[in-house]
Amino acid sequence: MALAVGQGVRVIHYGGEFKLLEANAPPGETGGPERKAGDDRIQITGQRPWGNWRLEGKGQLQWHSLIEIADDTTGTESEQFNLLLHTGSLDLLLHRGGTTFGVTAVGQANEATGREPIVPNANILSSAAFAFERWTAGSGRWTLLAGLRADARQLHADRDDSLGVAAQDRNSQAWSGNVGVVFTPKPGGPLSLNVNVGRAWRAPTLFELFANGPHIGEARYELGDSTMKPEASRGVDLGIRLSGRRARVEFAAYHNRLSDYVYITPTAVFIDSLRVYQYGQAEAEMLGGEAVLEAEIGSGVVARSRVEVVRGTNLTSHEPLPLLPPVRAAVGFGWRDRLSVDVDAYARPKRLNPLDIPTAGYALLHLGGGTDVRLFGRAMRLDISLRNALNQRYKSFLSRYKEFAFDPGRNLIVRLSSGFVD
Repeated sequence: MALAVGQGVRVIHYGGEFKLLEANAPPGETGGPERKAGDDRIQITGQRPWGNWRLEGKGQLQWHSLIEIADDTTGTESEQFNLLLHTGSLDLLLHRGGTTFGVTAVGQANEATGREPIVPNANILSSAAFAFERWTAGSGRWTLLAGLRADARQLHADRDDSLGVAAQDRNSQAWSGNVGVVFTPKPGGPLSLNVNVGRAWRAPTLFELFANGPHIGEARYELGDSTMKPEASRGVDLGIRLSGRRARVEFAAYHNRLSDYVYITPTAVFIDSLRVYQYGQAEAEMLGGEAVLEAEIGSGVVARSRVEVVRGTNLTSHEPLPLLPPVRAAVGFGWRDRLSVDVDAYARPKRLNPLDIPTAGYALLHLGGGTDVRLFGRAMRLDISLRNALNQRYKSFLSRYKEFAFDPGRNLIVRLSSGFVD
C-alpha cells in the first residue's frame, strides 16, 4: 500500500498588553504595572516513506517574550524585567507497524534584562533517543506496550552579581521507561482493563534554580534554589473502561512516588510588602483518580460528566504538598458538534499545607456553538464559546493573583479554522 507524502506549515502569533492591579495600592488608586506578552512560532511537519518504514519530521522555532513595566523608586515607569526566550526543536521518528524509533533535540537561549531580571542569561541544550513497541497476543485480547527513553541535558548560566549567581555549567543524564498491558476479555467487546508502570524524570527549570526577584503584577517575590537536583518519579496507574452503543464509563487511579519533587510554596516572609514564594524539593507521593461518564440521551444529544481528585504528601515534612488542585467536577450536554452547555465546579480545598492560602469553592457556566461556513471559496469551521457566561466572581486556588484579584470574568472566544489537504 502506497504511503502518501504529507507536509504542513503553521505560523502562530500571540501578543497582548495587560494592565494589572496594584496589589497594595491605596483606595482609589487606578495605576498599576503593565505586562506585555508575545509568542511567535513557526511549525513545520512532514512525512514520507523510507523503504518499509515511514519517516516523520517535526520542527519548530519559537520566540517568547514577557515584559513587566512598573514604577521605579523615583516613580518613573521602566522595565521591571524583560525576559526573552528563543527555542528551536527538531523531532525525527521512524514508524513501522507497532514500532517507533525517534530522536529529539531542543535548544534554548534565555535573555534577561531590566531592573530586576529575576533569572540570569542562560543556554540549554537537550537531546534524547527513544523507542516504542506495541504487541498484540491472545487473538487480540492482550496488548503489550513498552517504551524506553534516554535523555541528556546541558545548562550554562552566565554570571549575574545582582542575582548572586556565579557562571556555571550543569549536566544531567537520565533514563525513563514505561510498560503497559491492556486486557480485553472479548476482542472488540465493551470491557477493557489496563495497567501501566513507569519511571520518569525532569530537570529543574531556570526559574526553579535561580529565580531571585519580584513579580510586581503578581504581588510575589520568587526565590529559587540552585542546589536542586533533577526530579525522578516511579508510578503505576490502573484503568477500566466499559463502552456500549450509547454510553461509555471510565475509571482511572494512579500512584506516583517522587524523589526530589520540585514545588513552590508561599511563605510567611515578605520582601518590600511582597510575599516570598520559595522553590524547594522533597520526597513526595501523589494519589489521584478520575471517573468519566458519557451517554447519548437523545438524537445527537450527549450528556457527559467527570470527577477528578488528587492528594499529595510531602514525605520529608509529613505535610500536604502545597498548591495542589482541589476536587473538580464537571457536567455538560452537547448536541452533535453544534451546541454545548457545560458546568465546571471546584470544591474548597480541604487538605491544605500550613502555608497555603485557601479560596472558596465555585462553579462556572460555559456555553458553546459551532457551524460549518464557506468563506473565500473554502469550507471553514466557525466556533464561538462563552466562558464564565454568568460572569461569576471567583478566585482559583492555583491563581497567582488570588490574594488581591478575582479570576477572569465573562470571556467570548471566536475561532475560524480551515483544514488543508495535500
